[in-house]
Amino acid sequence: MRRLVYGALPGLILAMAIAAGWLKWYEGAQRAGELARAETIDTASEFAVKMLSFRPDTIEGDLTGAQQLMTDAFRDRFAPRARDQIVPDAKARNVTAAAEVSGAASVRATGDHAAVLVFADRTVTVGSAEPAEVDSSYLVTLDKVDGRWLVADFEPV
Repeated sequence: MRRLVYGALPGLILAMAIAAGWLKWYEGAQRAGELARAETIDTASEFAVKMLSFRPDTIEGDLTGAQQLMTDAFRDRFAPRARDQIVPDAKARNVTAAAEVSGAASVRATGDHAAVLVFADRTVTVGSAEPAEVDSSYLVTLDKVDGRWLVADFEPV
């Protein structure tokens, strides 16, 4: 009986303490993943609307607003393209676009990196032509930078 009390019982208590610690860690990791998924879905959806909605007379400001949600590396790749191609084309052809996110789903999410699939419904008008309805989807990659989720990539799929 003494062996049981002094040998097996402390071992059993230690095993239970280890199991409780592991379960607590696992629960925290799951909760953090759920929070990351929710936050990144919101950020990716907001970004998609800002990127895909513009008017020719306000496009510079519209895209500047979207750039506030980008990582530095993505902004460095995007800004020249916006300045040299997107803005002049939208102004020359008098393009107006309005987007709304019809759905979004987390593809993967960790504490500092995530990918979200965003489905957007767009209404695009070129000049005086009839508006065209465009359904599209995008894979939005996000990185957590200084406590904020920022877009690291935005690719049509």
